[in-house]
This record gives sequence, C-alpha cells and structure tokens, in this order.
Amino acid sequence: MSEAETFLAQHPEIRFIDVLNYDLCGIMRGKRIDVSQLGKLYDGGFQFPSSCVLLDVTGDSSDPDGRGFSDGDPDGILAGIPGTLATIPWQEDDVAQVLTSYYEEDGSIMVDDPRHVLGGVVSKLR
Repeated sequence: MSEAETFLAQHPEIRFIDVLNYDLCGIMRGKRIDVSQLGKLYDGGFQFPSSCVLLDVTGDSSDPDGRGFSDGDPDGILAGIPGTLATIPWQEDDVAQVLTSYYEEDGSIMVDDPRHVLGGVVSKLR
C-alpha cells in the first residue's frame, strides 16, 4: 500500500490536500487539490509554473536566469516528498498538507528548487 493510500485509510475525513513548496525567499507557495488527485502527486506529479521558486518577496518575477518571461514560463513537475503528508492540527478537519519538490519535465531535478540547492550543499559538505 502506498503512503497516500495508507494515509487516506487512516484519515477518511480528508477531502482536500494543500500541496506546498517554498521559493528561494522562503515563502510558501502552492495550491489546494481534491483528495482524489493525491495519488497523481506521488505518481508522476503535477505541472506547476517553474518560475514560482524564483519569485521575489513581493511575488514578482524579474526573469532570473531567463526563467519566467523570456522562456514562456514553462511548467515544472511538483512531486510529493515522502514522509511529509500530514494532517494540519490548526486547520479544518478535512484538509491535510504535503511538501513537494520541483523536477524538470524529463524527471531530472530542477536546479532552482531550494530543496535541491540545499541537498547539493549538504552533499558537498559531507
């Protein structure tokens, strides 16, 4: 049984999932999905504008590294991070959340995703 299936069996009241990702400024971005789409998040992911990780603190894009306006703002793939699917104690009873990481359309890591940047730094320090 997958993580999503196990979670939903334990929490049948959940109707919505907040899909969360952080940008380079540490601001949480994301969207709320219907629980029926949770499996897709773990099996292939969701398309989401790749420039979202590069927004500034005001939510504007200055087209850093040519990502945003000049490349047509292509989608990246948001995939759920195993072990982060959880209920939200301060939220309504029917909402859960999951943290995500960005990947390119070909499945490679998106080098602008703060989680992947941090992972690269940690690897070098080891």
